[in-house]
Amino acid sequence: MSLDPSCPSSEQGLPNFVTFDVEDWASSSTMLLRADERERANQLAPSYDDQLERGVRAAFRLLEYHRAKATFFVVARNAKLHRTLIQELSRYGHEIASHSYSHAALRHARSRELTGELESSKRTLEDIIGCEVIGFRAPYLTPPSPRYDYVAALCAAGYRYDSSTTSPVAPGPGPDVRCDTVADLDFLEYPVASSSFAGIPVRLGGTALGLFKSRQLERFVTTSNAAGRQTCIYFHPYELDMEPASWRHERPTLYARITLGLRNATKGGRLRLLDGMLRRFSWSTIASDYMRRHAART
Repeated sequence: MSLDPSCPSSEQGLPNFVTFDVEDWASSSTMLLRADERERANQLAPSYDDQLERGVRAAFRLLEYHRAKATFFVVARNAKLHRTLIQELSRYGHEIASHSYSHAALRHARSRELTGELESSKRTLEDIIGCEVIGFRAPYLTPPSPRYDYVAALCAAGYRYDSSTTSPVAPGPGPDVRCDTVADLDFLEYPVASSSFAGIPVRLGGTALGLFKSRQLERFVTTSNAAGRQTCIYFHPYELDMEPASWRHERPTLYARITLGLRNATKGGRLRLLDGMLRRFSWSTIASDYMRRHAART
């Protein structure tokens, strides 16, 4: 299997990382639902694939227009239903990374469960795209602890970097990329950027992006790049699908209706936001940056 080490658009300035968590709305929302709704959401997940595909294709068109490359963290269960779409992304130079196999929360996963999610998702995605998958992002950005055991499990499964933590945008403490050494293995952490909203740390990704105006996000990235740091943000493809989502169940609970309403209310303008960010800054895949750093150290 091969990994393309090219770094597109780096001549435009310090490359940042726009990433996409390719998951369906239903499984993404299980942590927001009551316990008795979660199983229903998982059962309904396949019916939301049309929203997922429309959102991915909307992102793909913008990326191609701006000649930018992105990293797609894909839930392998969804990839099996959209083989052609995932293969197309990879063929056009976008990175395919793992977002687990089933999008189950891993915070309290046992060792065997974690290993299964890591290995099965990597194997499934590699079978689909025909090249190596080196990156992982934990569902809900909640990796299990302790950190050492988690990184050791990632290394054992063949991953070379993780993107499951957050780091404040500059100015602020902490590097843009963190290095973990486990058994002398070369492993990097690419944190998702976070900022402050009303005094509360908020990650620059997903539903939380709706809290910020375009100018604010542009200022965050400009400040980070001026300080010599890269910024990693993420979108959910279903938030780029402008068609209203529906619960698609005969008797959804009030809580489910409210949750879905919030999703629909916060996704307006995401395509404009993505368009503006792609137009303003330089973007690369995380794999390209990893290979550049790895080559510089060897």
